[in-house]
Amino acid sequence: NKLELSLWHDVMDDKQIFHASTKKMIQKRGGNLAAPIPRGKIGECGYLNDITNDELDQYVDEYKELVTKTLGLDRNGYGVEPHLHDVGLDDQVEEATAHIRAEDA
Repeated sequence: NKLELSLWHDVMDDKQIFHASTKKMIQKRGGNLAAPIPRGKIGECGYLNDITNDELDQYVDEYKELVTKTLGLDRNGYGVEPHLHDVGLDDQVEEATAHIRAEDA
């Protein structure tokens, strides 16, 4: 966050987007999520291969609480330019969200 990058974006509140994206990743990766997760020191990671929608919802909610409130970060975890419309790309957000919703229907 001190680098002015976003640790949180409000689109992350949209659980349907997370669920649909996770489902697509699992399909592309042969039935495993293969999501990298930090382990120990910087540069080391493990992989999460399975997660339920309820677990994902819980972890995203916990992460939001951590970065927007608990840690006391600058701008509450938001970056300096946290929205694509700030850099002239607002149409892509709506298009991408609509595309994911349509595929998930």
